[in-house]
Amino acid sequence: MKLRLLWGISVALGLIWIGCTPKTPSRPISEEERLFRSKCVSCHSLPDVQQKRDWEALLQNHEKKLKLNQQQREMLLRYFSSFAQ
Repeated sequence: MKLRLLWGISVALGLIWIGCTPKTPSRPISEEERLFRSKCVSCHSLPDVQQKRDWEALLQNHEKKLKLNQQQREMLLRYFSSFAQ
């Protein structure tokens, strides 16, 4: 009886521990993607824009609201450009 209870508690604690461990991404995340996640993902998914000039226009519309500096703007453009075909 005690052994069964001890086993049940051990299993429960193991499942809680597994559920509480931080989830790591399946791949490394670039600084550009980190910036996108911190500035954009709360409101948007990645827009379906293929041309660089479209990315630039999109970014220009959001630039003041996001309070981006030049380096951050360039990082986001690089990130967006990686999806262009």
